[in-house]
Amino acid sequence: HVTALSQGIVLKLDGREIMVKVDSQSQIQDLAPEPGDIVVITTKSQATESGIAELAGVYDEGLRVVCLQNGTRNEEIAHRRFQNVYAGLVFFSAVQLEPASISLPQGLTVAVGCYPGGVDDTARQLCDDLTRAGFDALASGHVMAMKWGKLVANLNNATHAITGYWLE
Repeated sequence: HVTALSQGIVLKLDGREIMVKVDSQSQIQDLAPEPGDIVVITTKSQATESGIAELAGVYDEGLRVVCLQNGTRNEEIAHRRFQNVYAGLVFFSAVQLEPASISLPQGLTVAVGCYPGGVDDTARQLCDDLTRAGFDALASGHVMAMKWGKLVANLNNATHAITGYWLE
């Protein structure tokens, strides 16, 4: 994945293909912290604790950390080590069948807010940046409540898997 990110990945969206290249590292220890850094965590929730511990070995507690993940405990884990934690909620699907190709079949909505609540200039700037990148981004002081709501709504997925019927 690191190689694919460095060489360029293709985002497939609305019949368009967008090539994106980013600087990437395979080890957190290889990062060179700079003032003003913001780290966006996009791992599965089970990797949050170890990832945050590794970040704490490189960055001081003032690092701004955005947990752009499903799950409702990631921010709590990050906040144990860092003072400036942001909750992020993704309202879209992404499919990555190979490292260099990601398909975004529906939606592009993202919400960002301070953890445990509120909005500050960083959350607003992140949303402005995401909007310029083509996302429908919302700065909200209620992202944690929104994440809990998404969790409850996603419980319907199990019902559908078991019965073959969607609850409406």
